[in-house]
Amino acid sequence: MKRSKTLQAHQLKRYSPEGIVAFSYIDEPDYEYHKELGEYQISLLIKAEQIGSLKDDIDLLIAGIKAEVRSNSIPKESYPYEILHSGTVQKYADITGLEGSAGDMLLKARTKAHFKDKQTGLLKPNPIKCFDDKGNLMEQKQVSLAYRGSEAKVLFNLFGWNFGGKVGCRVSLFEVHFSNVLTQEEFLQNKVEAKQKEGFQPSNLDRGEYGLNK
Repeated sequence: MKRSKTLQAHQLKRYSPEGIVAFSYIDEPDYEYHKELGEYQISLLIKAEQIGSLKDDIDLLIAGIKAEVRSNSIPKESYPYEILHSGTVQKYADITGLEGSAGDMLLKARTKAHFKDKQTGLLKPNPIKCFDDKGNLMEQKQVSLAYRGSEAKVLFNLFGWNFGGKVGCRVSLFEVHFSNVLTQEEFLQNKVEAKQKEGFQPSNLDRGEYGLNK
């Protein structure tokens, strides 16, 4: 009889604070870093006042792993988030068209798009479930329309790691729950209207040339 494994707090699945979708590969995998398995990922821009304990939970997990590393050199730390400052606020505004503020968190959640069957060695898909604001499972064509500026939260857990002189934490992605879905046309129209209110003429906003969102 197998013993039941008691999960630690960081291994338990939970929901992130709600944020604005900045970058996403959730309808089709990104193969840049995992050329064989691919990767699903989504980045949320979370307002500073909504972060709660998430940053502290990640920092404590990484610090604990770092303290256990026995090495002559101090391992480098890798974080699955970025806290924005004045420079990066403008940087991401230029890339995504989204307006953040200093202190906001850009959180990246990810998971491999396929896994290898241990017995056969064959690749099996590991799809991400996405739900609309009514809790209904979204079809792939609906997910494909979800664009930057959509509001969502993710179901995740934390996975700490230690490899190659680095320690870090992955925000493992399981599900995406949208509370508001914007299409590309709606996103661009919102930005044009906002710029016109500021007295600017419509400009060419990022439509994917950065490779960050289709």
